[in-house]
Amino acid sequence: MKYIKTYCYAEHEIDFIKAQLIQSDGYVDYVVVYEYDVTHVGDPKPFRLESLIKKLDKNLSKRLIYRPVSVKHLCKQTKESKVVHELNEAVQRSYFFNDQFFNLNDEDIIIDCDVDEIIYAHRFKELFLFQRIIGMPVSIKLNQFFFKPTYLWTDAKFSSPTLYKFSWVKKPKYIVDNAFKVCHRRDLHIKYPRICGAHMSWIMPVSSMIQKLNSYSHPEYQKFADTEILTNAIKNKEYIFDKDRDFNIEELNPGDPRIVI
Repeated sequence: MKYIKTYCYAEHEIDFIKAQLIQSDGYVDYVVVYEYDVTHVGDPKPFRLESLIKKLDKNLSKRLIYRPVSVKHLCKQTKESKVVHELNEAVQRSYFFNDQFFNLNDEDIIIDCDVDEIIYAHRFKELFLFQRIIGMPVSIKLNQFFFKPTYLWTDAKFSSPTLYKFSWVKKPKYIVDNAFKVCHRRDLHIKYPRICGAHMSWIMPVSSMIQKLNSYSHPEYQKFADTEILTNAIKNKEYIFDKDRDFNIEELNPGDPRIVI
């Protein structure tokens, strides 16, 4: 069995779920989408995606497994980055490996990605072949888009999504709450050399950006949760999170094959 494993928080991410299903059709058996009852910083949140998922075209959603899950007993409400990354984020990225809904086999193939990290359809076959040849987990390089689906960040390198067999990661990195296994992998040393997809980063309404800044795994960025700051950053193509970092944007034409939404 081949799975894409991901998770989401907000309504705008339904477009990323659609793109995951469209691009992986014919190559992946199931796209597994988790939604949790807390944010990365452990704040309580409602389940928002179920009603939108029910509206998806049935032919599109037949490979979608949506799992709304409570993890508030495993996560901690905090603004400390270390706790956010090592506990809350780790739990939310690893729930798939602890979910009794699935009976994973050693030979199952897992693409471990965030919902906005989307593999191009024409790259799946070569990725699976490369994985069989090297016989170990591999990270996947993506084009980095930022703020808009047409804003390609040309000097950014991104390779966080991973591809692996279940047998290669089923031994946990560590245990949470005496039983919960943290098994996920991100941004590995070995990477497939070609660019295989698109990371659609911060592509959302400004109101959703503010919501994200107040709840996700980098609490140090909450100071940017301001409508004027974010609107100007998009307009001026400005990377506000690190003014010293190169942020060269190529604005692609609609219909460019590198665009996925």
